[in-house]
Amino acid sequence: MEPLKPIDLKVLFELMKDSHRSDREVGRAAGISQPIISRRRLLLENDIIYGYTVLPKLGKFGFELAALTFMKTKPEHKQAATEKLRDWAAANDGER
Repeated sequence: MEPLKPIDLKVLFELMKDSHRSDREVGRAAGISQPIISRRRLLLENDIIYGYTVLPKLGKFGFELAALTFMKTKPEHKQAATEKLRDWAAANDGER
């Protein structure tokens, strides 16, 4: 596919905000007519959009989110980076 046009980016960004909206609602938000949204969405779904998914509110099911971040650093910076990460984690423990 050729590089995305500005109109495609508008449609894509609106769909990323809320993909279950109708083409009419997406068009209203993007300032583009519904028929154009429908055509552009179809093209994006064929070449750019991988799929739509459900993102449940995991807290409603009693889950908490844990994330691991891996980093690579030079050996001489390892201790300083580790301390900085540890300090940040301690200061942000339990934030929601």
